[in-house]
Amino acid sequence: MANFLAFITVFAAMVSATVNQTDDRQLQTTDASFCWKTSQTRGIGQVPVSCATGQERLGLLCYDKCPVGTTRKGLDCHSNCPAGPAMTQVVLNRGHRVPTLGEPT
Repeated sequence: MANFLAFITVFAAMVSATVNQTDDRQLQTTDASFCWKTSQTRGIGQVPVSCATGQERLGLLCYDKCPVGTTRKGLDCHSNCPAGPAMTQVVLNRGHRVPTLGEPT
């Protein structure tokens, strides 16, 4: 009995699938309120072989070169820091440093 029910279920699915099939150039109407039209793909384009003047290749794509005085970090251009000691603490007026959490002010 279980095999018979499985057969009927598969058969019903096949019948309903063939009812909605139409020619590729026709509109497929499933009910009077709307219809489906077949679509076509346009592709994804091509990977550039070389980059234009003023651009550099990163991975498979071309990006504008960074202006003078900047350096590329990832996909972005960042200003170059001046030479000298790096500031390690936030400094306020008159050279006072900002207290850390839990420190008296």
